[in-house]
Amino acid sequence: MRRRWIVASLVAFVGTPLAMVISFFIWANGGIYSILPAPDQDKPEVVADRAVARAKAAAALGDLQGSTVLSLGPTSSSAGCLRGQNNMKVQTGYLHECHVTAAQFYGWTGTFPSMARVLHKELTASGWKVAEYEDGLPRLADQYETGRNPNRGPGAPVVIDFYQVAWQSCYTMGDDRMCFRFVDGNSSASMPGYLDLMQNRTTGGDWSYSEYTDTVSSKATVDRLLQHADGVVFASSEAPYYTSRS
Repeated sequence: MRRRWIVASLVAFVGTPLAMVISFFIWANGGIYSILPAPDQDKPEVVADRAVARAKAAAALGDLQGSTVLSLGPTSSSAGCLRGQNNMKVQTGYLHECHVTAAQFYGWTGTFPSMARVLHKELTASGWKVAEYEDGLPRLADQYETGRNPNRGPGAPVVIDFYQVAWQSCYTMGDDRMCFRFVDGNSSASMPGYLDLMQNRTTGGDWSYSEYTDTVSSKATVDRLLQHADGVVFASSEAPYYTSRS
């Protein structure tokens, strides 16, 4: 009897702190929702919806095919699902939001401002408008030439490194949205990694699903295009196809 009591006491002594550690680990990593299985992405209806969304996202980039300032590069298509957040500040419960991303690499020759202004004219002629709260391409061209950003106050300097988030520009037409990021020889070495992230070429973390077999290495693509171009445009469009929530 005494031996059983000792064993039970040891189990309680060791098990209680261990359970507390496990509970804290689960809570710190999103709670019980973080360890529940992700939705099945191979269901026929989900696969069909993903295909429809992929076609929609790709079609949104169609107006770029006739551009006079862009040289066609590799195409990319991917899909990914993001888990909801469950922490001290945000509680979304069981949530997985899935989207597809269609992307296209282009090269450009000449200066960034001249390319940006012509591309803007081509986009607006096709019916695209600068997205709300976004800087259009002409404004980015002005900032590139002057080194100043009027949105940050009179004379506020800008860092001319396309890795900075300020160097993004998005356009909309109806419920379609197309965004542009840029790379040149002076861009941060981190830029290709960011473009890989935009292609969903990542796993783990907040991603519950990532499918990127039809994507390309951003670094290899950028390096190859810059051999014959002065800069690279990464154009992308997203379309949702699945949401699962509790």
